[in-house]
Amino acid sequence: YSRQLFYRNEKGLDPGTVSRDKRYVALLKPRTTSDSDIYLLDRHTGKVTNITAHEGNVSNTPVEFSPDGTKLLFISDEGREFKSLRSHGFATGAKKVVLEPNWDVWGASYTRSGKYLVVWINEDAAFTTRLYDSESLQEAKLSGLPQGLVRGLTVSYSDSQMLFYASDGSAPQDLYAGPMGGTPQRLTNALNPS
Repeated sequence: YSRQLFYRNEKGLDPGTVSRDKRYVALLKPRTTSDSDIYLLDRHTGKVTNITAHEGNVSNTPVEFSPDGTKLLFISDEGREFKSLRSHGFATGAKKVVLEPNWDVWGASYTRSGKYLVVWINEDAAFTTRLYDSESLQEAKLSGLPQGLVRGLTVSYSDSQMLFYASDGSAPQDLYAGPMGGTPQRLTNALNPS
């Protein structure tokens, strides 16, 4: 098979996420563990732009491009104690708050269809997973979930099935799977029977 150079890192920028159409690459320039900038490479023009220029210590991390390739989701603690999920629109350069919980956002990812946005949040040292409608940003209510903490939520390509780990804290995590909107089935039993 043939290969083509995708990006040459000549400025010490850490490659991050790539847009689905492969036009944009998010690049990270860390200065310290609590101070970093995100640069956006437009592969059509070759232009690299700092989209999070700031003064002081601000932690910025690229997360995911929107399925339509019009914006970049990123995590930032600019102006607040906790990290929030924000977006940078390419057409206008406008930055917007997407989700600003009272805990740190650790990551986010669109489902393959773009219908849902999966967000990982560190809630008081417990990592939780939330599912949102990507257009309205209303939290999707999933029925039949077990009691306790749900982590590692994955949604199928068709948005019809889900897979996740769950535990109520009294036992190790078990793996569950099932239809969206239905009752998931536990696939594993992490406790030793004896």
